[in-house]
Amino acid sequence: MSIAEYVLYFALYMYFVIPIHEWIHLQLLKLFGGDGYIVMTWYGGGVVFTKQPTHPTIVALGGGIGIAILYSIIAYWNYISMDWEELASLLPNIGSQLFYGIFEGTYIYVMPFQEFLKWGTLIQMIGWSIGLIASFYILIRWWIDSEMI
Repeated sequence: MSIAEYVLYFALYMYFVIPIHEWIHLQLLKLFGGDGYIVMTWYGGGVVFTKQPTHPTIVALGGGIGIAILYSIIAYWNYISMDWEELASLLPNIGSQLFYGIFEGTYIYVMPFQEFLKWGTLIQMIGWSIGLIASFYILIRWWIDSEMI
C-alpha cells in the first residue's frame, strides 16, 4: 500500500504543478500592475504579458518559488503527521520548482528563448533528481525503521 500511495501522491502533485505554477505567475503579474493570460504549450505552459508589470523579475521568480513554498508547507504538515509517503512524493516537485524558479527569474529576460528552454529543462531535471534522491532516502529510512519495530 505504501508504494501505491507514494505513486498516487506523486502523480497528483505532478499533474497540478504546471497549472498552479502558471497561475502564480499570472497573479503576481496582476499584483505588479501587469495583465496577461495563460497558454499551455508542448513544454508546459506560459503567461503571455499583454501589459508589462513593474517588477517582471519577481513575476518570473514567483511561479517556481511559489510552488516550492506551497508544496513545502504541505510537506511540513505531512512531516508533523508522519505521512512519509506523501512527504516523500512532494520532494521531487519541490526540488524541480525551486531550481527552475531561481533559473527562470534569473535568465528568462536575458537568454534567447531556445537556450532558456534547453538549460531550464536541465536545471529542472537536476532539482527533480535531487528531490527524488531525498524522497527515496526518506522512504527507505521509514521502511527500515518500521521493520525494526
